[in-house]
Amino acid sequence: MKRYLIYFSYLGTQFRGLQKQYKKGVPIYETETIQSILELGLKNLKKRPLNDPVIYPASRTDQGVHALCTAAHVDLEFNEDVLYSYHIIRNLNTFLTKRKYDIRILNARVVPKHFSARYSVVKKRYTYRFAVLKPDVLPDIPNKKHLLPIPIIEKNRCLFMFNPAFNHDLVKETAKLFIGLKDFRSFMSRISSRPDVITERFIESLELKQGQPLLQSNESDYYNFWEISCSGKSFLYKQVRRIVGVLLAVGQGRVSSDEVQQMLNNPVDNPWIERAVVVPGYGLYLTSVEYSEEDLLSDVKKRKNLSHTTTTLMYEDGRVYLQEFKDGNEFKTQLSSGHGYIVDTKPDLQVAQIIPGLFLGSQDPVMDEELLLMHGITHVLSIGIEVAHSPTNRLSYNFVQAFDLPEFDITSIFERCFEFIDSVLEAEGSVYVHCNAGVSRSPAVIIAYLIKQHSLTYEKALAKIKEIRPSISLNPGFVNQLKTYE
Repeated sequence: MKRYLIYFSYLGTQFRGLQKQYKKGVPIYETETIQSILELGLKNLKKRPLNDPVIYPASRTDQGVHALCTAAHVDLEFNEDVLYSYHIIRNLNTFLTKRKYDIRILNARVVPKHFSARYSVVKKRYTYRFAVLKPDVLPDIPNKKHLLPIPIIEKNRCLFMFNPAFNHDLVKETAKLFIGLKDFRSFMSRISSRPDVITERFIESLELKQGQPLLQSNESDYYNFWEISCSGKSFLYKQVRRIVGVLLAVGQGRVSSDEVQQMLNNPVDNPWIERAVVVPGYGLYLTSVEYSEEDLLSDVKKRKNLSHTTTTLMYEDGRVYLQEFKDGNEFKTQLSSGHGYIVDTKPDLQVAQIIPGLFLGSQDPVMDEELLLMHGITHVLSIGIEVAHSPTNRLSYNFVQAFDLPEFDITSIFERCFEFIDSVLEAEGSVYVHCNAGVSRSPAVIIAYLIKQHSLTYEKALAKIKEIRPSISLNPGFVNQLKTYE
């Protein structure tokens, strides 16, 4: 089994967005989302994989949004232990072309088994294209947009504005207000299942610059083309489109820079200014996703650069080994057996909500199904300790092995846990994460989730959880790994 990172592009017009969609847990629109189509193509490779491919995208764009270069990872197992990057590119593009899907595979490469297309992202870049009618093209004529055609090649590719008033200098100045770490609660679209999502995000750059038409024509000469480009590690739902909408309203005099500053200084729920319009998705392009070369290096290449190290490993059957790496080679010596967990001797029935839909605690509440249902729990994620499943089928369960030992690589389970948590939250469910005592392994997973998904520092994530569940006490090895993970 190898993990592949696939780079691809698409025109979003014919799709219902990138991500698979579900209704009551059942997939819908299976040939109308980009994720579903790519998975279908992978299942039908000429040299078919032995496993059922599931892709994990770097970014989940909405209906109509385009991507010039985005990425997803997928695990594939073939009969022969060889690399099939070229085979994937050629076969997938053939599949997509024959079925007239506006998706193209740009590249594919093998990445380490713990690499995540979503959580390993260093930077994402978006560009929004729009065009403003030039002054005096159709003066004093109402309903201009019905008299003046747009370039047909730009249909569903660019937003056209028929009010020629546009103060680009003021837009450039106002854009500077968004740079840095800000609370963007006022610029997010509400998600019913996560009303109190952490809303701080870091915007690295946001700038307005002169654009150009896709193809010069008589119709394109009636407009001035512009682009607003934005970069950062992660964004809230519809954040970019809302920021662009506010900036365009500033440029046309419907919203002032002072009002924008007020939205950033005093973020509140549902403060949207009705004089600004959330721009449509078809003008938005995900232009690139970036990763560090270190994260992209294969495990073999990484090992060659390691100094002589020793690590104690514990396996599921209790065996303990001393693992040594020297000159790129691995050596193991069996030591003894042991138990990888904290002994829990008293009942702990706290069901602590860390963020909406995400709960933390010990194994004890899992034995009380009614207690979990009372808190709205729909799924249980067990870290390192398997529990008896309820016979009523009112809860869904997932188990991930982990040991509460300083030597255990807790980061190795993060991706699997994150994707399970995200799938539950996106389906408007709630997940209870527990280990044995609920003080080390499960808090480590949730701290890492807050670091990756909500851009918190280790210290802020720890403080947030400790305020709600004071009993947590991570083992020193997990603390060091999380600080490095941050």
